[in-house]
Amino acid sequence: MSWLARGGPFAYFASGGSALKPAPDAPARRGKMRWVFRRIAPYAGAIGALLLVAMVLFTMYFTLLEWQWFTFFSGVLGAAVLSLASRSIHAEWMIARRNAQLSQARQNLANEARLRTRAEQDLAGVADNITYLHESLPAMLAYVDDQHQLKYHNRAFRHGLGAAVSHIDGRHLREVVGNVVYGELEGDLSRAFDGSMAHRERLHKSTAGETFRLLMQCLPQFNETGQVVGVFLLSTDITGPQDFALPPFPMPTIEMPVVLSPAPLSDRIVELAPEHDDDAVLLQHALAHDEFCLFFQAIVPVTTGRSALPFREILLRLKVEEENMLPPGSFLPVAEKYGMLPDLDRWVVRHVLGWIRADATRQQAMYSINISPQTLADHEFPAFVKKALRDFGLPGSLLCFELQENDILSRSADASRFVAQLQPEGCSCAICGFNGNRISFDLLRQVPVNFLKIDGSLILNVLRSAVDLARVKAIHRVAQAIGVSTIAECVEDERTLEVLRGIGVDFAQGFGISRPQDLRTISTGQPAIRAGEYAARHINDTMAAE
Repeated sequence: MSWLARGGPFAYFASGGSALKPAPDAPARRGKMRWVFRRIAPYAGAIGALLLVAMVLFTMYFTLLEWQWFTFFSGVLGAAVLSLASRSIHAEWMIARRNAQLSQARQNLANEARLRTRAEQDLAGVADNITYLHESLPAMLAYVDDQHQLKYHNRAFRHGLGAAVSHIDGRHLREVVGNVVYGELEGDLSRAFDGSMAHRERLHKSTAGETFRLLMQCLPQFNETGQVVGVFLLSTDITGPQDFALPPFPMPTIEMPVVLSPAPLSDRIVELAPEHDDDAVLLQHALAHDEFCLFFQAIVPVTTGRSALPFREILLRLKVEEENMLPPGSFLPVAEKYGMLPDLDRWVVRHVLGWIRADATRQQAMYSINISPQTLADHEFPAFVKKALRDFGLPGSLLCFELQENDILSRSADASRFVAQLQPEGCSCAICGFNGNRISFDLLRQVPVNFLKIDGSLILNVLRSAVDLARVKAIHRVAQAIGVSTIAECVEDERTLEVLRGIGVDFAQGFGISRPQDLRTISTGQPAIRAGEYAARHINDTMAAE
């Protein structure tokens, strides 16, 4: 048993297999031994050399200095000295190398420290910028990817929508902003993903009930290959100090003369003092004194070989715009700001009907009139149109009222009522700016119209974008299935017209067909002409003029 206790060959099995296991502190002991060996190695070499010299001298003494032994041990002694010298030189070289490496390491460490300090400063600046964009930027900022999902939004965006982070992060833009706003933005997003910046203005009501004018911009983000990978949505408050702040003052009814019969102006015109807004006062004066004029742009059939009555879109111009070469329609924002658009629309209806009644041949046409969103919400306007038709003794089939798709989205109930009241009188209705998205098609269930005016941004791209071409085809197929005629806006050249003719689009409008002209230039007794000849004639005349 004592032999087993001393670790005999059976000690391993007797101890349950633990006798050969290394002690827990074995690695520490091995590390300590290596450290001791490195410390004593130089001294051990010198001591060994000295012992070798002593042995050589001792051996030479006892061999009576015989030359062969003297030569042998002298060689051994020389070799030992050379080995020691070589080892010393190598040690000095290693020390110098290690010193150089240490110096380089210190320099690298200093450079790394400087870079780290600079990176920390840059990071602090970036953090400040991120904090500004995320927390302090007064504009609403968001980022959507190519699937229209929100990947970033700042505090102003959340505050403006009154939504929590969990209701925004990673969700589709439609879920966050709602169908109405998304319907307005979808066309702008499409243009942004095509690489163009898009913007629009709209009224926005905050969760606190305050109304603001917002400039909404869609800014494309490009990757290193030039492809658009996402879009920034930037909404800026552009509400002026006078916006929504001026109280309306009643104004006595003013008798407005028309071509044949005077008609009273609505008493809802806003009377504005000169100190409020000079532009508004001038616009009110222009409305009271007939300082407007009517232009038109032809809408022609695309399909050749059939006859059709002339179709004209009516455009309102301020005479001072024509005389001073101001941009057409520059007065409209002022009119919208002070609620004067319904009165302008009434002016247009009265004067168009009066102009038509002045010459019986002018009844051989259809005239399209744009309706503002404020007029769409005016419940008295359809009754005004009916009365005007009776007063002038003209049929409602002469008039087509154009409603903007965005206006219908924001005022669907008003639009449905408007169409339901005027279509029984024989009037036609059209949706203009029709984009062809799912929400657009949903509108057709709520607002049954006679014409769809395809958005000009799609028509301008049919020669360059297969996606836009497919959308135009889809719009025409749906319209054809429900018995609605299609009108292509912004037709600029014959090639585009040929593509539209191949699709089967019913009508076309644009500078490539007819530029806006003064309504008074239309000759009397103009007969109906062939559609293809009409389109070709206008395109050829335009190209020749250019």
